[in-house]
Amino acid sequence: MFPSSPKATSLDSVLAVLVLLLGFGACGGRVPVLPPGAPQTAPDLLDAGIRALETGASDEAQLMLQEAIHQLPSLQEAHYYLGLAAMQNSDVGTANRAFSDALLLEPRTQVLQYSRGDIHYNLGAAYASLNRNLEALDQFLRATEVEPMFEKAWLAVANLQLGSNRPEKARATLKRATQRLPRSPDLQLALAELEFDAHETSEALHRIRRVITSLRRPGRAHLLLARARLKLGQAHLALAPLDRYLTSRPTDPAGWRLKGELLDKLGLGESAKEAFARSEELSSHGEPGMSHDGL
Repeated sequence: MFPSSPKATSLDSVLAVLVLLLGFGACGGRVPVLPPGAPQTAPDLLDAGIRALETGASDEAQLMLQEAIHQLPSLQEAHYYLGLAAMQNSDVGTANRAFSDALLLEPRTQVLQYSRGDIHYNLGAAYASLNRNLEALDQFLRATEVEPMFEKAWLAVANLQLGSNRPEKARATLKRATQRLPRSPDLQLALAELEFDAHETSEALHRIRRVITSLRRPGRAHLLLARARLKLGQAHLALAPLDRYLTSRPTDPAGWRLKGELLDKLGLGESAKEAFARSEELSSHGEPGMSHDGL
């Protein structure tokens, strides 16, 4: 599973010394206590740890992956999957160190289920969980640099820029992203929302219409179209797309609240009261609100 050459082995040795001097990286220098019957060699521990992670046994996975790193600190794959397991266990500090260590190493096989962009992205997510947003932004940007088609990384960059009150930067980011991935509905709709906020209404409407024609279930696009029409004072044109959205998301309390506002503007007071009542009923049951995938 782990083919190597003399050159790679030499590199691994140097890197292993580096990680050992750092105190086993994500292991913190401690020898993990393995579950009964666990494998004994680093490659087998890696495989078993990945299987445990895939079946939801993240605690067990973390122990085995830490032991794999203890035995073979240069095993990049173990660091990466340890990061994923630690994130599932809400052990963000360990995840942060694991992903950071993975970036210092080279994989021992070319057959991988992840990429360098994935490492940067997940390290960014770990930083974001620690509210270290500048470092998170840097890692998400690095993910887009090594993988320009990485949709989730582009959305993460824009989200952080919005969170730091920089909508112009977020809009510029999404424009670059949609040039790379013009068929991504999530990127297109996220950009359309920001275009509305920037009063670039015609561009946003054109973008939404394109998404509606390209999707089998364009629920969110219909919702955005309804909001845009309402914002433009075209309440009479907003009802049809909003009804289409509520057909796909009938338990969205925010959608029903928007319908109440819309019906009220149209002078349909009784129908508006019914929509508001439906919204309050769904909210009291803890139903999720509007879906803003990515943004």
